[in-house]
Amino acid sequence: MALIVWLITAIAVHTYTQDVYVQCQTQFTVSSGETELPVFNETAENLRKNLVDYFSTERHHRSPGAKEKARDFIFNSFVSYGMRVENQTFATENIKYPGDNIIGILDGEYAGTRNDKITLVGANYDTIRDTDGVDDNGSGVVAMLEVAKELTKKGCKRKYTTIFVAFDMDEQEDEDSISACFSRITCGSSSFVSDWLSPYLLRSGDQKVINGAIILESIMNFDDDENSQDISNYRGFDNIDEIEANENRGDFLAVIGRKLDADLASRIEENWEDLPEDKYKIQNFELNIEGVPSTIDQILHMYFMQSDHFNFWNEEGMKAVYLTDTRDARGIMKECYHSPCDDLDRVTDDKLLFLAKTVHALRDSLHDMSETDFNSCKPELIPVSAKDLDLVVKKGELGTEAGSGVPCIGMVTMVSTLAIMVLFAH
Repeated sequence: MALIVWLITAIAVHTYTQDVYVQCQTQFTVSSGETELPVFNETAENLRKNLVDYFSTERHHRSPGAKEKARDFIFNSFVSYGMRVENQTFATENIKYPGDNIIGILDGEYAGTRNDKITLVGANYDTIRDTDGVDDNGSGVVAMLEVAKELTKKGCKRKYTTIFVAFDMDEQEDEDSISACFSRITCGSSSFVSDWLSPYLLRSGDQKVINGAIILESIMNFDDDENSQDISNYRGFDNIDEIEANENRGDFLAVIGRKLDADLASRIEENWEDLPEDKYKIQNFELNIEGVPSTIDQILHMYFMQSDHFNFWNEEGMKAVYLTDTRDARGIMKECYHSPCDDLDRVTDDKLLFLAKTVHALRDSLHDMSETDFNSCKPELIPVSAKDLDLVVKKGELGTEAGSGVPCIGMVTMVSTLAIMVLFAH
């Protein structure tokens, strides 16, 4: 009889402790290791859907329907994320075709004061004519929107403000009857910096600079085939030897910055490295420029001046980095950049997962820079980075819910100990 009681008790305890352990595993979500991959997949599917639905047709002002649909989606997305949203209309060189920048503001505790440290994320949503612009720059816009959703979905409080901007009229064209910006590129971001951002900063306690701007343009074209990467414009950088040793594979996100931007670039790189999937790499390219690029700098580094980040570089003391898959220097985009074949047919699962990793690295970087208070978040599990995971496990905190104070490993250990005492008592 005692043996039967012992066996029944052992089976019951085993079942219960297994159930507790499974619940612990189910409750725990991390931002690194194999457990992150389902989250990457979910993000990739969100990115795919938005590309297909809103950013896979020409968004030039000669196609106002598609462009308006994309613009409204961006505006409504920012609203649904709980941001303050503004539409900045600006004049171009063609009075018939004004531009519209869409601005989403995620206020921090110090919003509107000189103590605020504003971080900005920007991507242009227009296309050049005769292209669907899926990589250039549908990829940048859907990534920006997904980052904004990630930052806001848990309702966390933060010290510092983050601003998201969808720029219009990025593309320069030859002058004709339907051109809008034909003497310069990046009309939208130029108007944003001079006519919206500068007055905003002056109203916020006479600030002159921001914490940093992160510009996304053409960031999805992952290609790990040998010699898929043209490095002719990247020679002279310290890490070019590493790319050549990797047989010139286009398997990395490029972060372009100056010496002034080094800490911003390093933060993004560190958060990238903390995430899984080492096949998707990152490379920092630091230009030998201290601050505002001189005329000589602009001539010598013309290839790296042709996106919206330049208008931030042109402001004294303002930090900005430019994230790109190197646009026309990699794989299929050597042929399809600014061409009709920049379309959905070029999108693969690998490219979407590469884009998803960019989203998660930016999310973590923006949490850092805005100093998110995770204790203020909704009662969900707080992610940990790869560098902290071993420490968490050693502490016996694997599966701990935020604020619960009862570690799951500790629970299993406690139940097991009680079970042994019961068994021996019988």
